[in-house]
Amino acid sequence: EVFEHEAFLTPISKNYVLLKLDFPNSEEVKAKVPNPERNAELSEKYEIAGFPTILLMNSSGEVFASTGYEQGGPEAYVGHLREIAASGKKTLAAAKEIEKEYETSKDKEAVVRKAMELLLEADEGAPGRTVFAGVIRNGCSLDPNNESGLKLECVKALLQTGQADDDVRGIAVAMDPKNVLGLNEQVVLGKLGTVRDDVTAGAAVDALLSLQGLGQVHDSKAIQQAALMAASWCNSERLLNQPERAKQLAAWAKSLGDIPENWREMIEGLG
Repeated sequence: EVFEHEAFLTPISKNYVLLKLDFPNSEEVKAKVPNPERNAELSEKYEIAGFPTILLMNSSGEVFASTGYEQGGPEAYVGHLREIAASGKKTLAAAKEIEKEYETSKDKEAVVRKAMELLLEADEGAPGRTVFAGVIRNGCSLDPNNESGLKLECVKALLQTGQADDDVRGIAVAMDPKNVLGLNEQVVLGKLGTVRDDVTAGAAVDALLSLQGLGQVHDSKAIQQAALMAASWCNSERLLNQPERAKQLAAWAKSLGDIPENWREMIEGLG
C-alpha cells in the first residue's frame, strides 16, 4: 500500500536512507534471512513488539520517532512521517535537556518529577520517552525506602507508560507483592506485550496464574482480556498445548465479567 510506490519512495529518499529488516514466520523464508542473529539483536535493542514497526533515526542512530501501519496510501504516509518526525525531534531535544539538567541540578528529585510530567505527556511511541525514563529510574535510588513517595511515583509512571525495565518490574513486585496497589498486576500485563514465542508466552501464562493466586485485581477488563489471550495460547497445539491451563484461564476470565462476543466460541469449547 505504501512502500512500493514512487509517491512514497521519491519524497522520503530525499531525507532518509531506507532499510528493511525482515522477520518472516515460515521456516522456509526464515532460512533466506542473511543475518538472523543481527536481526534478533536489533529487535531486542529497539524493543520491537509487533510488525510492521517503522523507526526514524538520525545519523547517530538515535530513534526520534516510531510508528506502524497507517491507512490512506503513500501520500498520507509521507505526511504522517513528517508530522511524527517534527514532534519526535522536539521530544528528543527536551529529553536531552532534562538529562543534562539532572546531571547538574542540586535538586535532583525536582528534575525527576519534571521528567515524570514530560513522560506522561509525551505521545506514545515518542522515542524521547526512553530518555525521560532513564532520568526517572534514578528516583528509585534517590528515595530507596519510599520515604517521600518518589520511588512509588517513579515506578507507577514507568509502568503506566511501558518504560519499566526488569529492575523496575522487580521493584514493583517487591513493593506490592499482594497486588494491593495494582503494581504487580501492571507488571503481569506488561509481560504480555513481550510475547514473541512459546517461551515468552509460557512465562506470561505463569505470571498470570500467579496473579490469579493472589485473589485481587484492579482492572478486571484488562486482566480478562489477558486471560482470554493466554487461554488461546494454551489451547493451541502449535504454541503451548496446555489444555488444563486453558480451562483454568477461561474459567477465570468468566469470573471477571461477560465474555466478549469474539471470544465466546473458544470459551464455550473449553467448557
